[in-house]
Amino acid sequence: MTTDAKVKLLTVEEVAKGWGVSKMTVYRFVHLGLLPAIRLGRSYRLYPRDVAAFQLANYTGKKEDQ
Repeated sequence: MTTDAKVKLLTVEEVAKGWGVSKMTVYRFVHLGLLPAIRLGRSYRLYPRDVAAFQLANYTGKKEDQ
């Protein structure tokens, strides 16, 4: 078991803002089991390492227009 006591968990809103998507998109990934999350009451929290792993696993290597 690892100790993640000092890791700041991310909210769905923080992840959505960081990715530039809606909160519903993040919730969809969580509910599909593609993005691990911890349920606290009625809300979800995500480990930054899980968010980074999800991004890495879904990276296409394409450069988007900015």
